[in-house]
Amino acid sequence: PARGRSPTAMLRQASRGLTLPRAFARRGLAMAARFTAYGEPMNVLKLEEVPDPPAPASGEVSVRMLAAPVNPSDLNMVEGTYGIRPPLPAVGGSEGLGRVTAVGPGVASPNVGDLVVMGSPMLGTWQTQLNAPAAAVIPVPFLEGIEPAYAATLTVNPAAAYRMLHDFVALSPGDVVVQNGATSMVGQAVVQLARDMGVTTVNVVPHDKPDRDRWTGTLLELGADVVVGDDDVNAPWFRELMADLPPAKLGLNCVSGTGATEVARAVGRGATVVTYGGLSKEPVVVPGEALVQKGLAMRGFWLSAWNEQASVEERVTMLEELAKKIKTRNLVFFYVQHDFDDFSFALQTSLEVSRSLRKTVLNMDYPDRLAEKRTPEEMEAFSHSAIY
Repeated sequence: PARGRSPTAMLRQASRGLTLPRAFARRGLAMAARFTAYGEPMNVLKLEEVPDPPAPASGEVSVRMLAAPVNPSDLNMVEGTYGIRPPLPAVGGSEGLGRVTAVGPGVASPNVGDLVVMGSPMLGTWQTQLNAPAAAVIPVPFLEGIEPAYAATLTVNPAAAYRMLHDFVALSPGDVVVQNGATSMVGQAVVQLARDMGVTTVNVVPHDKPDRDRWTGTLLELGADVVVGDDDVNAPWFRELMADLPPAKLGLNCVSGTGATEVARAVGRGATVVTYGGLSKEPVVVPGEALVQKGLAMRGFWLSAWNEQASVEERVTMLEELAKKIKTRNLVFFYVQHDFDDFSFALQTSLEVSRSLRKTVLNMDYPDRLAEKRTPEEMEAFSHSAIY
């Protein structure tokens, strides 16, 4: 995977009069990406030194974070537009992978040294160390040996794809699914999971997406059967293509607006259309004839709600199945990784539309490259010169 800017590049910037963040200058202190008000992520999120968490209280565990992705829902939470609003001040991030470093009184599981993922939202994974209720993390020994950036991104996007393919319609080999937002990480997971189920996918992508031909080729390599631009879904040739396929039983919509219209028109009579996002920031628009004449079932899906009602055993079973697919290379993701001390740049890249095929992942376990090359006296001198 691609990585973020190197410390050398940051030092070159400092030499041109820019100031290095304290996090970089004085590595070793606890760090957190915090926000004290809701708003544009680039404006309100700040990487700050924070006190080390206290020893875990009764029923708590301390977790050293290893990797944490930047999801659209994380950014919506910072904006204050998500279905959950954390109390302020707050630390960003809801998904991630970590290792337990201490347990409080009364904790039977997990144990020190266990690998865990977050089982509850709003734990604030964009920090190097956190304390959480033991019941809010899930031990995942089956993720040992998997690249941390992969393991850290397993519980949201691939899980959402898995649930939507299993929970709404009984799909069999030869069935057809139509989805928009196919270049998203959920969309990529849908393509690969459906491929292994023998299910045909018809994938709609934005017609004005940069490098659309490259993204189309990538989706086809992942196992997509049909990839079409959203400007072609009403074309006669597309209608003929859909007529040659079995009627689509399931539609997945993360765009909303007219994107939902396109999916509703493409699926077959009696199909179910599941909305799980609103990238267009517009209401779901479905023609009356699609509801009346086709008898469509319009459903909504929110993974956070499923997580609340599902048992730990159900969640672990799903994650184990996804982990097996990763280990056999039947489920692959594309990501760009940035060391946590370069958070602002990582956040900026996550907001760039042209990078939407790649997930931005924060490497929380980055090496202290300066300390490897400098004596303690030199580090102290560098710290003062960089900050002041």
